[in-house]
Amino acid sequence: MKSNIIKNRSIELFFILIFILTLSSCATAHKYDSNKPFVKITQATSTDLHQFGSNPSANPYIEPKSLFRGKIDEFFILKISLNLPKKSKISIEPRAIRPDGKDSGRFYTRDSFIEYWKFKDVYDEDANPYGNTKMVAIQRSCLPSFEYMQKAGNFEYYLPLVSPNPIARPTNVSIDVFIDDVASFSYIYLIE
Repeated sequence: MKSNIIKNRSIELFFILIFILTLSSCATAHKYDSNKPFVKITQATSTDLHQFGSNPSANPYIEPKSLFRGKIDEFFILKISLNLPKKSKISIEPRAIRPDGKDSGRFYTRDSFIEYWKFKDVYDEDANPYGNTKMVAIQRSCLPSFEYMQKAGNFEYYLPLVSPNPIARPTNVSIDVFIDDVASFSYIYLIE
């Protein structure tokens, strides 16, 4: 009986925490700023990624490692900043190409990155009914899709490029961003 009360109390606390996080994320959303560009894409810094913690079981942007093989995959994380005056259709076309013309990895959006980590972590939802910090971080921060509607305001998303370790070098990374199928912004980065 006592364990059921504790279990119910834990579930209540979990949902209260999720509610508070939802409110705080809404409260910190910034409004459109006419002094900022519509789109800005940079390579995510270690400071950007450490906001999710330094523990690999919680931070989805830390590469998976094996005791025997070491780093399994290598990540190249892009930070996409959007500053929109109105609700807009966003289309993103990322590419990572080696000099021989072959793909150098795969870009992951929110749902596909969750599936990636479920496979890599052998995630068991029944064993972890209160949620998973890594999955919540992906839900909050990873690009929702390559094509989606975005409400007006200032938003930041992360777009991971994942490749078997190491990423082939040199690799040309290019990102084209279209807003309402009209405005186009391009970003090019060379991984050496």
